[in-house]
Amino acid sequence: AQVKAKAQEHLRMLRELGVAMGARVTVVVPPVGAAVFLEDAILEAGRDVGVTVLRPVASGAYGAELFRDGFHLTEEGARRYTPELGRALRATIFTLAGSTPAGSTPAR
Repeated sequence: AQVKAKAQEHLRMLRELGVAMGARVTVVVPPVGAAVFLEDAILEAGRDVGVTVLRPVASGAYGAELFRDGFHLTEEGARRYTPELGRALRATIFTLAGSTPAGSTPAR
């Protein structure tokens, strides 16, 4: 509950800054080597305050060999992650614009 409350506070501030600048904020939660249950709290906080939070790949989904130190992806990890991030961003952009590109699934 404490993580979610703190995430709501920070995401709300980011949203307000975006509004003041005429932009919409989207936050990306990158994967780390081990499953992290805090990700769900961040996703919920985003929904609660109206900020899009993307998690293209859940933490723990990639093996340790794709991380240099459990947090930073190796070159191979980045090669695998980048297309996933691209798909998530593309789907989100089209969803926010009210359309869906051919061959894409809207972000949730």
